Amino acid sequence: MTHNETPLEVAQRRVAEAEARVKEQAARVANAARWGHDTTQAMATLNVFETTLRLMREDLTRLEHRQQ
Repeated sequence: MTHNETPLEVAQRRVAEAEARVKEQAARVANAARWGHDTTQAMATLNVFETTLRLMREDLTRLEHRQQ
């Protein structure tokens, strides 16, 4: 968090960063699956990332509603 970022701005930035990471990891898992690799552990980890992102989005929504 920089000195001039509000909590809402921090949450927005973190959600955007997490969305990019999850998208990238999902593509990597899909690519590994196409090559026939066992993606069991990767899928489980991706599921944790997606759950975390969902929680981050929920927090962002709460912050946004406080601003209104």
